Amino acid sequence: MKTTQTFGVRFIALPKINDQNEAYIYARITISKKVIDISLKKTVQHSLWDSRREYIISKTPEAKQINKFIDDTRYRIMECYQQLLLEHKVISPHAIKTLYLGETKVDNTLLGLIDYHNNNMKTILSWVL
Repeated sequence: MKTTQTFGVRFIALPKINDQNEAYIYARITISKKVIDISLKKTVQHSLWDSRREYIISKTPEAKQINKFIDDTRYRIMECYQQLLLEHKVISPHAIKTLYLGETKVDNTLLGLIDYHNNNMKTILSWVL
């Protein structure tokens, strides 16, 4: 079976604008040459970042915690990819990012609107009767 998409997750450290010694950690998702970055909201000293291994090369408790967070994030992003694959949805970096961040849009339907109306009108109509 031939695959038509490539999928990859890398972790990169991009230096802060105002401080070149500190860097923000990002997860970079690539699918068929389309790229999107997700900020992990973590910082690291740029000299401690190992770009080949995509980890912090320090044994401090904070470094171990961030390395574990990176592993957990990689696992969650892979889960999002698998979920989209199993649901036969369009797989794109943006779709994985929205699923990872929990920003999935709830589709409103007419039946859902009727249920919402009926549930909210019960309390209002009970006062009238």
